[in-house]
Amino acid sequence: FTAESSVWTWMEQDLVAPSTASRYVLRARHDGTPAASDIWYVWALRLTRVKASWLYDTFTRTSASGWGTADSGNVWSSVGGGSATDYTLSGTYAAQILATVDVSRRTGITAPSADFDIYCDLTTSALATGDSLYGAVTARMLDANNMYMARVEFTTANAIVLVVRKVIAGVGTDLGTYTLPNVTHVAGTFVRVRFQGSGTALKAKIWRLTDWEPDVWRIDTTDSAITAANLIGTRSIRVTGNTNAATVEIRY
Repeated sequence: FTAESSVWTWMEQDLVAPSTASRYVLRARHDGTPAASDIWYVWALRLTRVKASWLYDTFTRTSASGWGTADSGNVWSSVGGGSATDYTLSGTYAAQILATVDVSRRTGITAPSADFDIYCDLTTSALATGDSLYGAVTARMLDANNMYMARVEFTTANAIVLVVRKVIAGVGTDLGTYTLPNVTHVAGTFVRVRFQGSGTALKAKIWRLTDWEPDVWRIDTTDSAITAANLIGTRSIRVTGNTNAATVEIRY
């Protein structure tokens, strides 16, 4: 690789460690025959896993019943709602099939900490008819009736609305709302949500998958109702009034 003089240049490389390796040492080496007066600057030299998160999943496997084991080795569990066949994997995404109305589908993995910072892509398999379709990223989820969520509403007008919401003993309360401007939802086209919680602070943002992440939080609020780590995961639902077919999906 040839670096341009006086211009900072980002470089990265994927490496496979030998099976016998137990430690690593980083070295930045300049090949060739530089003059003794040449100065070479290196900043932020580091080694990380290709996926540095505790939990990550591309859902590139297939299943007709359950989401199985994530790429990171964590096992997805159904937190209830519908039948096992309502949780499928296509080879490119995970889906929750909303075969019945007013019954949420939920998956989760026990979190190591009450604090969280989650990225998740989601979409619908069809445009909403009759009433909205809902998908969500969940955190501190104890069960169907107690959780925080960054919920995405796909409306019948094809608008996309982000809501930070808490559910306590089955009662939902909106803590903040944001409508994605100048975007018309297209079925099968993903949006990306980031949902972050630190102590009582809850923040969320949403953007089109093809865009850069916004540098501002669209919802920034606080709440102290749930403090335990519990589960992080997903939640999908369609409600009375929705007329989509029983095969309609929220895809993640």
